[in-house]
Amino acid sequence: LPKLWKDAVVAPQPKKGCRQVSANCRPISLTCILCKVMESIIRSQVTSHLDANSII
Repeated sequence: LPKLWKDAVVAPQPKKGCRQVSANCRPISLTCILCKVMESIIRSQVTSHLDANSII
């Protein structure tokens, strides 16, 4: 996989409460859309292979 696909930008997402307090934020990883699509395709192919061959 290209390095750009593996990199993620971590952005703070505010939870309930004061937005100014860092304890009220949770980290959200923003990754490349192409990586998510490729991951979904690979997961579905592997799952269907395992189901078809009664491996799981």
